Amino acid sequence: MCTMSWWQEGPDFHLLFNRDELQSRKPARPPQYSQRDGQQLLAPVDADAGGTWLGAGSAGFLLCLLNYYPPHNSPGSLSYLGSPEVSFRSRGELIPLLLANPQLLQSPLADRNLSCYRPFSLISFDLRRAIVQTQGIRWDGKMLHNLPSAPGVLSSSSCFSQEVETARLAYFDRLEKDPGEGQKEDDTLSRHLRYHTSHGPELRRTVKDTHPDADSPNANSSGGNAASVCMHRGPDVAGPKLAGTTVSLSHVTARDRRFLFQYFAGSPCRGFTKDLERQNPQNWFTEGLDF
Repeated sequence: MCTMSWWQEGPDFHLLFNRDELQSRKPARPPQYSQRDGQQLLAPVDADAGGTWLGAGSAGFLLCLLNYYPPHNSPGSLSYLGSPEVSFRSRGELIPLLLANPQLLQSPLADRNLSCYRPFSLISFDLRRAIVQTQGIRWDGKMLHNLPSAPGVLSSSSCFSQEVETARLAYFDRLEKDPGEGQKEDDTLSRHLRYHTSHGPELRRTVKDTHPDADSPNANSSGGNAASVCMHRGPDVAGPKLAGTTVSLSHVTARDRRFLFQYFAGSPCRGFTKDLERQNPQNWFTEGLDF
């Protein structure tokens, strides 16, 4: 339940990451430093399971993990929620492990028994070279696959998965070509921020065509809904267990062998004004890490 986008402009690398979570989960802790196997790590911390969805390491790697929902899964099914007889490990524990041991990103990861984890997509960025090296893999619950050449944007949704993901990617392509709404952003960062803070009206129409209840009356009053990139999903969309929202926005940059991790704790739509100026400074956190 997340959306990420990334790009490189000359020596500067950027990554934006919206974390979508269930309302039943505790608020995450902002980016924190830790040590593991001789490596220094910087990552926000999931307050329920202790892992993370996004992290940087002093070895020069940046890792992102998104939950993956195979097409046959649907809200409420045992395959979606996990059988009560099966005890899964937290997928968030993989990022600290891999940041501390980046050699596992190669074939040794395929040799590990991943059946104790629910499906996921993992994107790694090797920042040690002038041209950032990107690698994507996906565990579908049965097999580990290499993802095709990274398109610069990836999204997942636990609710109406295929429709929402397709709509979000199409909206990204549209904003890249035409920001619309009178916006004339010429710089890539502004276009991506516009995307990550968006409640995109065509997303509501796209999902509502297939699921009339997706445009929830319990959605955010400013227009967010179950399909928005900045997501606001009311409990009537797929039941109280799946009520959720985008709970944070991370902006990680890398230049001159240093990560800068900027983190907004809250829905991205509340972190910026319409002119993309930052607001609510008490919810912003910034840390750095050399590699």
